[in-house]
Amino acid sequence: MITHSVWHIHKKPICTYILYVVQACVGLLLSTPIWAAPNVAVSIAPIHSLVSAVMDGVGVPELLIPAGQSPHGYALRPSSVKHIYDADLIIWIGPNYEIALASAIAQASKNGVTKSLESLHELRTYPVRVGVVWGSNQDHNDKTSAKHQNRHQEKQPIYIDPHFWLSTANAKTMVNLFRAWLISIDSENSETYQGNAERLISRINILHSHLRQQLRSVETIPYIVFHDAYQYFEKEFNLNRVGSITVSPERTPGVKRIQALRKVIMANGVKCLFNEPQFESRLIPTLIENTGVSLGQLDPLATDSQPGTELWFELMTELGKSLTHCLK
Repeated sequence: MITHSVWHIHKKPICTYILYVVQACVGLLLSTPIWAAPNVAVSIAPIHSLVSAVMDGVGVPELLIPAGQSPHGYALRPSSVKHIYDADLIIWIGPNYEIALASAIAQASKNGVTKSLESLHELRTYPVRVGVVWGSNQDHNDKTSAKHQNRHQEKQPIYIDPHFWLSTANAKTMVNLFRAWLISIDSENSETYQGNAERLISRINILHSHLRQQLRSVETIPYIVFHDAYQYFEKEFNLNRVGSITVSPERTPGVKRIQALRKVIMANGVKCLFNEPQFESRLIPTLIENTGVSLGQLDPLATDSQPGTELWFELMTELGKSLTHCLK
């Protein structure tokens, strides 16, 4: 009788304990992904944003160059080097744009899959523009640039303008490429990548229509930029850019270029000059002094945005707002 009573006293707590253990194990299994997310490293914030959106729900890619840092001269951190070596997939613009990454990526390429975007024929790319003034006619400008490049091909190699993420058409192409690359290394999550890519392309189409409508009212108004980073955006929306202060942000323009630009400003009735938050130029006040030109700001890297799935959309939206605000 005593034994029977003890069994009944302890029977319920023991069963309850076993039930708690089973529930905890099931919960742990449900909360833990069956397949581990691939290690993906991406060079700059705008590209990282699109990759993040395709990977949403699976994992988060590593950003190698922090937002706000110029890819032209960034000093790579040891933690970034480790991410490169551990990556299953590395996505970057390429050695002509991200010089600081070139050595580490070259050494780590045997560990995982490396994709250089500047070498892809799927993307629509343009050569780097030369000279002080380009003119507003896109077709004429492209042909003139091509003739110039062909005439000097033996003396100077043709460099691709690497800012191709500032095109909605290229963004859609990249989304499809990212989807395919991710599925190739992580087929278990292929349905998620596919669904994310489809929703992302739909959002890009909506954004393109909005920007087209927004910028139509200012497409004929001439302006100058700090450095030539926006031709993909400009050509897609037929904007009237007429020149840049500098070809490369690391090179300070000489006196002759400043004088030539002042002539361009006066001759073309330039409305706005757009600087960039990553670079400070003391020449800008001198350039626009007594010209009536308004000062605006464009940022090709979305310095003030939080890295992640929304950064690319915020970047493109802000470009449209900044151009419209200053040019109107």
